[in-house]
Amino acid sequence: MKKKKGFTLLEMVIVIGIIALLLAIAVPRFQKTNHAAEITAHNGNVKMIKNAAILYLNDHPQASSLSMADLKDYFDGEEPKPARFLKEKTFSIQYDTNSGDIKVTPGEQKAKE
Repeated sequence: MKKKKGFTLLEMVIVIGIIALLLAIAVPRFQKTNHAAEITAHNGNVKMIKNAAILYLNDHPQASSLSMADLKDYFDGEEPKPARFLKEKTFSIQYDTNSGDIKVTPGEQKAKE
Protein backbone atom coordinates (compact mmCIF):
# COMPACT_ATOMS: atom_id res chain seq x y z
CA MET A 1 0.00 0.00 0.00
CA LYS A 2 1.17 3.46 -0.86
CA LYS A 3 0.85 6.27 1.66
CA LYS A 4 -0.80 9.43 0.41
CA LYS A 5 1.29 12.54 0.78
CA GLY A 6 -0.44 15.88 0.32
CA PHE A 7 -3.99 17.09 -0.06
CA THR A 8 -6.66 16.44 -2.60
CA LEU A 9 -8.13 19.35 -4.52
CA LEU A 10 -11.41 19.02 -2.61
CA GLU A 11 -9.63 19.27 0.76
CA MET A 12 -7.81 22.41 -0.36
CA VAL A 13 -11.03 24.03 -1.60
CA ILE A 14 -12.72 23.30 1.75
CA VAL A 15 -9.79 24.79 3.71
CA ILE A 16 -9.76 27.92 1.51
CA GLY A 17 -13.54 28.25 1.97
CA ILE A 18 -13.19 28.05 5.76
CA ILE A 19 -10.43 30.68 5.73
CA ALA A 20 -12.55 32.97 3.54
CA LEU A 21 -15.51 32.58 5.92
CA LEU A 22 -13.35 33.43 8.94
CA LEU A 23 -11.97 36.49 7.14
CA ALA A 24 -15.49 37.62 6.24
CA ILE A 25 -16.34 37.54 9.95
CA ALA A 26 -13.07 39.04 11.26
CA VAL A 27 -12.46 41.98 8.89
CA PRO A 28 -15.61 44.01 9.74
CA ARG A 29 -15.02 43.39 13.44
CA PHE A 30 -11.42 44.60 13.09
CA GLN A 31 -12.54 47.75 11.24
CA LYS A 32 -15.11 48.55 13.92
CA THR A 33 -12.53 48.05 16.67
CA ASN A 34 -9.97 50.16 14.82
CA HIS A 35 -12.52 52.99 14.40
CA ALA A 36 -13.38 52.86 18.11
CA ALA A 37 -9.69 53.02 19.01
CA GLU A 38 -9.23 56.10 16.78
CA ILE A 39 -12.19 57.81 18.46
CA THR A 40 -10.75 57.04 21.90
CA ALA A 41 -7.34 58.46 20.93
CA HIS A 42 -9.00 61.55 19.40
CA ASN A 43 -11.04 62.20 22.54
CA GLY A 44 -7.89 61.82 24.64
CA ASN A 45 -6.18 64.43 22.44
CA VAL A 46 -9.10 66.84 22.91
CA LYS A 47 -8.85 66.48 26.70
CA MET A 48 -5.07 66.93 26.56
CA ILE A 49 -5.47 70.17 24.56
CA LYS A 50 -8.04 71.49 27.03
CA ASN A 51 -5.72 70.67 29.94
CA ALA A 52 -2.80 72.37 28.17
CA ALA A 53 -4.99 75.43 27.59
CA ILE A 54 -5.90 75.56 31.28
CA LEU A 55 -2.22 75.36 32.23
CA TYR A 56 -1.37 78.08 29.71
CA LEU A 57 -4.12 80.35 31.08
CA ASN A 58 -2.87 79.77 34.63
CA ASP A 59 0.62 80.80 33.52
CA HIS A 60 -0.65 83.74 31.39
CA PRO A 61 -3.78 85.15 33.09
CA GLN A 62 -3.74 88.23 30.86
CA ALA A 63 -4.21 86.14 27.67
CA SER A 64 -7.28 87.14 25.65
CA SER A 65 -6.99 84.45 22.96
CA LEU A 66 -5.50 81.01 22.48
CA SER A 67 -3.95 79.13 19.57
CA MET A 68 -2.26 75.77 19.15
CA ALA A 69 1.04 77.64 18.72
CA ASP A 70 0.64 79.05 22.25
CA LEU A 71 0.28 75.53 23.67
CA LYS A 72 3.24 73.86 21.92
CA ASP A 73 5.41 73.99 25.06
CA TYR A 74 2.72 72.14 27.03
CA PHE A 75 2.82 68.97 24.90
CA ASP A 76 5.29 66.11 25.16
CA GLY A 77 6.59 65.62 21.66
CA GLU A 78 4.61 66.82 18.69
CA GLU A 79 1.24 68.55 18.55
CA PRO A 80 -1.77 66.18 18.70
CA LYS A 81 -3.71 65.54 15.50
CA PRO A 82 -7.43 64.79 15.00
CA ALA A 83 -8.60 61.31 14.04
CA ARG A 84 -7.82 60.34 10.44
CA PHE A 85 -11.47 59.91 9.44
CA LEU A 86 -12.29 63.56 10.22
CA LYS A 87 -12.04 66.28 7.55
CA GLU A 88 -9.95 68.61 9.73
CA LYS A 89 -6.21 68.04 9.73
CA THR A 90 -5.46 70.19 12.81
CA PHE A 91 -7.20 71.24 15.98
CA SER A 92 -8.32 74.80 16.62
CA ILE A 93 -9.17 76.46 19.93
CA GLN A 94 -11.73 79.12 20.84
CA TYR A 95 -11.44 80.80 24.21
CA ASP A 96 -14.33 82.84 25.65
CA THR A 97 -12.80 85.38 28.05
CA ASN A 98 -16.17 86.19 29.64
CA SER A 99 -17.17 82.67 30.64
CA GLY A 100 -13.70 81.10 30.61
CA ASP A 101 -14.93 78.31 28.30
CA ILE A 102 -12.40 76.56 26.09
CA LYS A 103 -13.75 74.93 22.94
CA VAL A 104 -11.63 72.59 20.81
CA THR A 105 -12.62 71.92 17.20
CA PRO A 106 -13.12 69.16 16.14
CA GLY A 107 -14.51 68.23 19.53
CA GLU A 108 -15.07 64.89 21.17
CA GLN A 109 -16.60 62.18 18.96
CA LYS A 110 -19.02 59.39 19.79
CA ALA A 111 -18.55 55.82 18.64
CA LYS A 112 -21.28 54.43 16.40
CA GLU A 113 -22.85 51.24 17.71
